[in-house]
Amino acid sequence: MVVGYGPAAHRLVDRLGHHGPPRPATVLGAEREPACNRPLLTAVLDGSPPARALRLPEPPLGTVVRLGVRVVAVDRRRRLVHTDDGALRGADSPGPHGNAELRLTDRRDRTAREKATKDASS
Repeated sequence: MVVGYGPAAHRLVDRLGHHGPPRPATVLGAEREPACNRPLLTAVLDGSPPARALRLPEPPLGTVVRLGVRVVAVDRRRRLVHTDDGALRGADSPGPHGNAELRLTDRRDRTAREKATKDASS
């Protein structure tokens, strides 16, 4: 399962489709529009390329993309993702990692790890 559907997530799903396990990914994106080529946005607003230049290719066949769905909680023990529409979704079914360990990080975890690493090396 991929949470978020910006350009980086789109690229990840594309790479998993070509090189990852044979199971399709499920993508949950809070935005109501599909991922777009954001670096081109300024040029499109200036009128240089047409708006269709922002479109990214369709995700690999079988990928389930749920737009307008925000993850509000993650139950690591039960391996469930709670969304703002009231649904409970299995964190590894369908998804690219099968029964692999569920690895979840957020910005607070990453920032704390980076600070601890920096403090240890000082």
